[in-house]
Amino acid sequence: MAGPQDGDGFSWYLVRVQGIGDGWAVTTAMSPSPIVESPADALFEVGDTVVATQSINVRPRPGLAQSVIATAAAGTTIEISQPPIDVTGHIWYGAYSTSFGGGWIVEDFLSEAASPPPGRFEISDTFRVTSVTNLRSAPTTAGSVLATMVVGATGTIIGDSRTANGYIWWQVTLTNGTTGWCIENWLVETQVDPDPPPTGKFEVNDTFRVTENTNLCTSATTGAGVVIVMATGTTGTVLGGPQNANGFTWWQVRTSGGSTGWSVENWLVETDDTPDPPPPPPTARFEIDDTFRVSQVTNLRSSGTTSASVLATMTVGTTGTVIGGPTAANSYVWWNVRLSSGTTGWCIENWLVETDTTEPPPPDGAFEVGDSFRVTERVNMRTAAGTSNSVIAILVAGSTGTITGGPGNANGFVWWNVQTSAGTGWVIEDALVEGTGTTPPPTDGLPAGTEVRVNSNNLRMRSGPGTGNSVLAVLPTGAQLTVVSGPATGSGFSWYQASSSTYGTGWVADDFIARV
Repeated sequence: MAGPQDGDGFSWYLVRVQGIGDGWAVTTAMSPSPIVESPADALFEVGDTVVATQSINVRPRPGLAQSVIATAAAGTTIEISQPPIDVTGHIWYGAYSTSFGGGWIVEDFLSEAASPPPGRFEISDTFRVTSVTNLRSAPTTAGSVLATMVVGATGTIIGDSRTANGYIWWQVTLTNGTTGWCIENWLVETQVDPDPPPTGKFEVNDTFRVTENTNLCTSATTGAGVVIVMATGTTGTVLGGPQNANGFTWWQVRTSGGSTGWSVENWLVETDDTPDPPPPPPTARFEIDDTFRVSQVTNLRSSGTTSASVLATMTVGTTGTVIGGPTAANSYVWWNVRLSSGTTGWCIENWLVETDTTEPPPPDGAFEVGDSFRVTERVNMRTAAGTSNSVIAILVAGSTGTITGGPGNANGFVWWNVQTSAGTGWVIEDALVEGTGTTPPPTDGLPAGTEVRVNSNNLRMRSGPGTGNSVLAVLPTGAQLTVVSGPATGSGFSWYQASSSTYGTGWVADDFIARV
């Protein structure tokens, strides 16, 4: 604990002896005790779930001379979070439990927990994430966060299930290569469809031309490295194939420039020494002044060809008017269009659908001018009736106001002109219910004792139900809480008092928590 110090011809150290206390001892009466990291005879490893066979002391560091910071009762379920260390003949583990937090415990009074349930997956299953959740370094909420998996993230199960903190955990590898542990509650199994049989579109030694920019890869898979990007018009020769991967048929090719690799056949067409045939006659799907809506993301170009510069990327739902065309190029039919934003250019007709410009019937609204309303979920208030109009303010659940005009139809919604404390604007009817102009107390909710988890990062736990109260803690996504009381209303939200062994007790907004 301290030393050395010289006295009476000896060298002395301040030591602590288990069961006796602290004092000074001469070095001639002591010898060092070896510390062995990862001893071979250790019974457990990181990620194992164990049970205390009797009351056991928890210490800040490995060693019987260390102070006791907590006691785990017999039967306590404990997660091994740090690898074993042999100190003075005893094997110690870094451990975590919701009953005492973290610390070091001796192996002598631990036994292996019962085998966890098998869970809903098997090794090599593929999955998709259904709700934002954390990927951790170990199968426990005490494990460090390696990544936050967003909705739609995919991966593969690579290890057996473990239980901890009331969850079943799986070891997984994400599609981007990151490996870790995650809770199964927010994973669903995906089916890997068998690849279709090769089409045999080409034969070895056929020549080809590229119809749209595409990658030349080192092997026949979308996960392979890119040799070059083959621009529209690139030519070459088929060397081998076909092979199937990722739902595509691949061919080994050599470009006229000498680059060799694998390419998807979708954007290759066979060529020969004869001139290209004239383009097919346009389909005339549209007429001048027809209005349209974009059904799939596509480019607006400066002229009717895939080699023309891109003026804009038209997202799904973009609208506009046909002002010229058609022309044929690159095996597509092109139309000259003007978008609702005013931008003019050429686009392929495949991803356009005609819209009906006839005046819709007047909507059957749920309100009348002068009615009071309450907002049921977060909604944008806009300058006019339509999702393309500017957002004036975001009205949170519980906001109130008065109907001042409407209804109107736009984008498949019924819109109302409203007056709120945030100003005047237009909102969709789906997010409003008729009310008295005041926020009523919640009528249902989470009973005391309900286990919930935080579904939004940096959630503030406050001293009272309202954003004006002081912040007690900032909670990460996935933090687990137990409801103590509530609900109560404040600042346009419904609030619950909740507790956590890690973050204490305070009030959190209902919008950012969900049942476990």
